[in-house]
Amino acid sequence: MAKVAPYHTTRLEDPPERNVYHDYDNCPAGSQIKPEHKASGTDGRPRCLDCKAMD
Repeated sequence: MAKVAPYHTTRLEDPPERNVYHDYDNCPAGSQIKPEHKASGTDGRPRCLDCKAMD
């Protein structure tokens, strides 16, 4: 597991609490983002709980 630059999905997620950013390359939720929907940055979103747990 490696820390990476923040990224998020460009699609709105349901439930809304999944509208987060990720910063680990092996985050289970982040790895489900399709390449065409992956964007750099946080987009003002809270940090993913899975990523927080990897600290």
